[in-house]
Order: sequence, then structure tokens, then C-alpha cells
Amino acid sequence: MKIHLLAVFILFALNINAQDKITTTDKEVAEAENKNETNTSFEKVNPRIKRPWGFGLGYFLSFDGTGAVISYTHFISPQLELGVELGTLASAFFNFTYAISGKYHYRKSESTKPLSIFSGLNVISLSNSFSTNQISIQTPVGIQYLNHNGFKYSISLVPITNFENFETYFEVRAGYNFKKK
Repeated sequence: MKIHLLAVFILFALNINAQDKITTTDKEVAEAENKNETNTSFEKVNPRIKRPWGFGLGYFLSFDGTGAVISYTHFISPQLELGVELGTLASAFFNFTYAISGKYHYRKSESTKPLSIFSGLNVISLSNSFSTNQISIQTPVGIQYLNHNGFKYSISLVPITNFENFETYFEVRAGYNFKKK
């Protein structure tokens, strides 16, 4: 009887020891597989590299009134965003703005973070059916959030001058950037 109990105890101890070794080995294999999946299935990259071009809608508010803008933008590098814009002023009927814009984003190329501080330079032509074109310069400063799914949002303060007058307005934009092929 003592020999049977000793044999059962030894077999039980060997079985537990064998299970621990298998579990550890399985755990190591699972960790290695998980590590490989993480590296190959989805590597985070800078969203400004992954999604370089997009469209946006904006709303701005100034002391003279409000307005809206639609834009097409393209990141030619993770820091440099160029665009064209078409806007209208709500306070004046048939007032349209056409702009060429450039923004510099102060995030490193390697950054995977969606938030970026930017500053820019926009050249604007304001025209309406009752007067001639008027050229203005904008220097926006703001924050843009471009997530990895392509949705982008920004807020900015935009000083504007036509070389005779100077004002600053507040702008909010939302848009979508598409993946490069």
C-alpha cells in the first residue's frame, strides 16, 4: 500500500511538473506569435503619411461676420500640407474667397500621434459681383487632429490683412483624409 501511494505521488508530481513545462512552452509560443502578429498586421505610421489627401469643411467667425469654406488639401510631406480653398462670407451676398494655402505641421515624420500644431500662409482673393478682386494674406496658427481612420478636425486663429486693414478670426474645420494607394 505504501508503495502504491508513493508511486501515485511520484506520478502526480511528474504530471504537475510536465504540465508546468508545457504551459510555459505554450505561453512562450503564444507570446512569440502575438509579437509577430503585432509587428506584421498593423504598424502605426504617421497619419499624415498614411492619409495624405483629403477634403474639409470649415466655419469661421470674425468681428465682421461669419463664413464657410470648403478645401482640398494634400500632404506633400508629413510636415507640409498644401491646399486650395473656396469660401463665402455670410454677411455679404455674392462674396467669394479663393485661396491657395500652405501649412507647416510641427510633428516629426516618425510620429504616430494624431495631434499636430501648425502654422501657415494663405494667399486669398476676395471677389464679388459688385467690385474688383482684393488680395489678402492669412497666417493661421492652430491645432489639427487627424486620426488613423482619416477623420480630421482643427481649430485655429487666423490673422488676415489686405495691407490696409487687419483682423483676426476663429476657425473650426472638419474633414476626411483618404489613404494613399
